[in-house]
Amino acid sequence: MGICAPGRTPACTATRCQEAWLPGGRARDAYEATVAALSNGHPGVSLGAVATAKARMDRAQANRTGTKPLHDLITRAQDRKG
Repeated sequence: MGICAPGRTPACTATRCQEAWLPGGRARDAYEATVAALSNGHPGVSLGAVATAKARMDRAQANRTGTKPLHDLITRAQDRKG
């Protein structure tokens, strides 16, 4: 399997394996699978399912920057002191 994480397929790239632990990784994989199923003509997948998966991915990835608002408040306070 090379440098891929245990349980991952050999086809995964090093970048994908390194990003798998980040918040939103599973949601991104589900979104990509849904897009692939739609483009392959899977009868059980609609454009609505793709939109739902995209919204879940966006929400999950937004959690990566959970401390950003706090950081902005601290920066503004420090700038005013300045």
